Amino acid sequence: LARRARCCVVSVDYRLAPEHPYPGALEDATAVLNWLVSNATQLGIDPHRVAVAGSSAGAALAACLAHAATDGALPPLLFQLLHQPVLDDRPTASRREFRATPAFDGEAADLMWRHYLAGREPSASAAPARRENLAGLPPALITCAEIDPFRDEAVEY
Repeated sequence: LARRARCCVVSVDYRLAPEHPYPGALEDATAVLNWLVSNATQLGIDPHRVAVAGSSAGAALAACLAHAATDGALPPLLFQLLHQPVLDDRPTASRREFRATPAFDGEAADLMWRHYLAGREPSASAAPARRENLAGLPPALITCAEIDPFRDEAVEY
């Protein structure tokens, strides 16, 4: 994707739950975005043309960064690419439909959220679909699979 788009890509090696529950991964992603924009000149990139992207849980982090950028807490973002995102901790029809499938399933999704939230009350800063107002967010490309337990939350978002 980077080669085709002719852009610089920075990959975030964020901390993972259950050893590092929320907000660990989001703090790591936030620190990298701030570092990237602060060092844009030295890196040879345009700080006004920054996008975020992620797959699965990484897409949730990208969406959370876009929310914070829209709220003025982070530098502005131009675009967000959310590939098969995990956006909502609440039950959906697709999560029930794909409760036990050969790939990632609804049971694993529930376990993932329990590890990530580690007993904390879900919030929009942890689960992007809980944000009530999506107005003003940067344009997004959201992909999902028909047989994905996260399909319905991606479509709804």
